[in-house]
Amino acid sequence: MFDPRQPKRSNYLKRFREHIEALRKHLDEGDYVQAAEKVWGALSSFVNAYSYLEIKAMGEKKQTFAEFFQQLSIYNKDLRVILNSNFRNIDDFTTKAALFHVYFYGERELSLEEFIKPNLEKAYKLLKEVKDTLESLMGSRGNIPVIR
Repeated sequence: MFDPRQPKRSNYLKRFREHIEALRKHLDEGDYVQAAEKVWGALSSFVNAYSYLEIKAMGEKKQTFAEFFQQLSIYNKDLRVILNSNFRNIDDFTTKAALFHVYFYGERELSLEEFIKPNLEKAYKLLKEVKDTLESLMGSRGNIPVIR
């Protein structure tokens, strides 16, 4: 268990929340390039807030997010429902999140209408539920388990 009051970890947790808020704002404004990066930023901040060591590699972040998502879904069955109604599985979500990151850096071969817009909304729903689940757990327990 780590104490979320640790400065570095609490900064990542703060960034995770801010990315989700900014994601919603950018979606509402129609700024899909910025919204795309907020998905990856939220995933990345989430992983580093709840991992023992900071993780930099994209593949490792995707895997770690998937592992922690499995743990969180024990506490909130709605996470699994939202995941399954919007993505094939957790790997599908993390792969799309990584594609959003690439899109932000100029990859424009992804269709805005067919891929970016619909999947950004789905990603927002899932990440918001992750945030809500964490806040509920932190309120009742105060600490979140470290996954690495």
